[in-house]
Amino acid sequence: LYNLYTWNGSSYDFVQEIMTGDQFNFLALNAAGYSKFMIDGIELSAGLDPTDPTAFVTGVTFVTGGTITVTQTAIETCDGSADCAGTASVPEPSVLFLMGLGLVGLGFARRKS
Repeated sequence: LYNLYTWNGSSYDFVQEIMTGDQFNFLALNAAGYSKFMIDGIELSAGLDPTDPTAFVTGVTFVTGGTITVTQTAIETCDGSADCAGTASVPEPSVLFLMGLGLVGLGFARRKS
């Protein structure tokens, strides 16, 4: 499920949840249409690359002709849901630990030779 929002001129308003393959008619909400909309809720398990413009395909149909600029921008945030809550970075081993481990390895290498 994805969350669909429309732009009210100053912020996004939640409209409804949609599923993959669903069609939504924005004109049913506003005869003038919308200049912006947002879809969020893409789970991390989908494995989409936010830097790949073809990773999340969205079909849009326009009711009039003319020149139109369309931008699709990935928003990479965690809202605290179970889907992304476990993605905190794992702490790296300390430099002293790694250096000590390397010295131990050198000691064993000297013993063998």
